[in-house]
Amino acid sequence: MLSINGKKRNIIEIQKHHDDFKLPGIRFSVSGRNIRADMDVYCYLKTFYIYTDINNIESVFGNAVFPSLLYGGRVYQVKSSLTSLHLAQLKEMSIGFSITLTNHFFDEEAYKQSYSFLETHHRKGNSVICGSDRMAKRVRKDFPDYKLRASIIKNINTVEKVRKALDLYDQVVIPMDKNDDDGFLEKLPQKWRIMLFGNAGCAYTCKARTCYYGFSQTNRHEQSTSDCSKEQLPRLDLGKTYFDIKKFHEMGFSHFKLIPSVRDDEAGSFAVDYTKERRPPLKTLIRKPVYYICSYPKSGRTWLRFVLSNYINLKFNLNIKVDFHSVFTLIPNFGYDRHSGVEVYDYFSDNRFPLILASHAKYDPEKYSDGKIIFLLRSVYDIMVSDYFQNTDMLKRWNGNIKSFIRSRESGIYRLCSYFNSWVQFLQEKKALIVSYEELYTDAESTVSNVLGFLEIPVDKQLLQQFLKSSSFPEMKKREKEKGVPGIDYAACATDTLMVREGIVGDYRKYLDSEDISFIDNVYEKELTPESKNLLSSMSLIS
Repeated sequence: MLSINGKKRNIIEIQKHHDDFKLPGIRFSVSGRNIRADMDVYCYLKTFYIYTDINNIESVFGNAVFPSLLYGGRVYQVKSSLTSLHLAQLKEMSIGFSITLTNHFFDEEAYKQSYSFLETHHRKGNSVICGSDRMAKRVRKDFPDYKLRASIIKNINTVEKVRKALDLYDQVVIPMDKNDDDGFLEKLPQKWRIMLFGNAGCAYTCKARTCYYGFSQTNRHEQSTSDCSKEQLPRLDLGKTYFDIKKFHEMGFSHFKLIPSVRDDEAGSFAVDYTKERRPPLKTLIRKPVYYICSYPKSGRTWLRFVLSNYINLKFNLNIKVDFHSVFTLIPNFGYDRHSGVEVYDYFSDNRFPLILASHAKYDPEKYSDGKIIFLLRSVYDIMVSDYFQNTDMLKRWNGNIKSFIRSRESGIYRLCSYFNSWVQFLQEKKALIVSYEELYTDAESTVSNVLGFLEIPVDKQLLQQFLKSSSFPEMKKREKEKGVPGIDYAACATDTLMVREGIVGDYRKYLDSEDISFIDNVYEKELTPESKNLLSSMSLIS
């Protein structure tokens, strides 16, 4: 026990007590707050909990990719959520998933929205951390295999409150400031059902913890009216604090919560590099039919992805709000990427619909040998204009004007011709669905129906009409303004710049003069193979 500012505290210097966190019989529930999609769970645990033995970790607590309205404790973010791949790894390692459904507010609408999510992860070994007794009772009734844990948010800080909570919950978390009250700890009943904090951050000395209320509001898509109380109620800042768990274990306690032992900026890159060494080939992860949406950039892939994601969400009652973050959990990019790659795909085990992967890559027989292709085309002139604005206003990759852009061999019409030539032989020989942006624009309902049929997803005409409204360009712009697109630094973009522009067919006429159009025509005439020219001209995508 150390004395700080005249107060005795059950805290230790971790450098002198490494072995205390590996004592036999001690079990940890550790936070997943710093995990990312490009981290392997094993690498994450080994990196961020360096003082513990993985065999002593009984569960990881946090959010999954599914955006439950019942999350609390922290603001929900896809980028720091446990993916379906993470959860599969935890299951293989016999480590449970503790779902932080600690929102201050509970109602039937939020419970209904999260019901299928709770159903998916309902198994012995997993647990639900509750901030509401009402919700705990519902989960107990509907999903009896979950272990129920009373959250710190409930502030169970008296012996009487603990006794009452133990009537409903399997485990009760005690606020970390009570770790210094030996008399209180000694009096607690059924210590094997009590969970203490093994370490803590700012919440240890916080007098109000008002931020939790604001997090709950944010996770319900409401305006936050409560934030950190530090300015109003100054507190002692002890930084990352470790508690004397050896002493607590001798008192009869065996379950402890841990937050990451090291900072994300110190350990994140190491965990990612460690993951790359252990990462399995992508195709070994896939256990369902695979389809690919392949296209040159700015051919309408974002629109088609948004349309299909909205339909799948509605058709299969996935209960998510489709935006430019969650869309990748339904239709990820082909490859590993922590924001938009296959790591964030959340439906590997759902066989009601296929895995749809999106790619801008040239044709590669090894990459695309195991799936069916939806190939998306667009007028080469509109592509050039849209790609120019993407690379100037949005990505800041091009400093010149549009004339120099379309004439560049690295980024202009030459690159586009090379892309088409790489694909055309496959498109002639294999069964692929070829769709044009112009068809989507003029007859979205019929075109999307054909795409769904190709994907072997049942077509519901009424749903089609409903989701097409929610996938309009104004709606997509609205969603982008609300949350942005992963990986894009909007602060560096030109004012009011969005990835979603106007989407107007023939809009190129406002930006290309007759000289530009003649240049494009001359280049594709020379650079495109006869097969590529036939394909594009048959769909009126070149002159």
